[in-house]
Amino acid sequence: MKRILSILIAVIVVAVLALTCPDKKEHQEVICDTYAQALTEDDGETDVVSMIANSLTEKVANLYVANNLTLKNYFVCNVGQLKTNEGVKTVSLGVLGHVFVFGKEQLKEKMEDK
Repeated sequence: MKRILSILIAVIVVAVLALTCPDKKEHQEVICDTYAQALTEDDGETDVVSMIANSLTEKVANLYVANNLTLKNYFVCNVGQLKTNEGVKTVSLGVLGHVFVFGKEQLKEKMEDK
């Protein structure tokens, strides 16, 4: 009985992980938001020029990520990788409906290199 219960719990856990795996669009949104935050967090200004610059930064980040992000799906989670001048770098992990971005500062550096 314990063995059947253990197998059932394992199947349920794997099913939940597989069903809640975020898609590429979610990875793009979180990475772009993180990148835009990293570039504008020192700013703090609210004048018109800063607002236009921040908007442009978001558009550039969206284009960069859309063109350079690949998503590796491992059934229970997925990993986002960006192409950079130095090769492919892992920048995000998607699991349980959430996307976790690695190294905000590293992501900023990699996208400025391109």
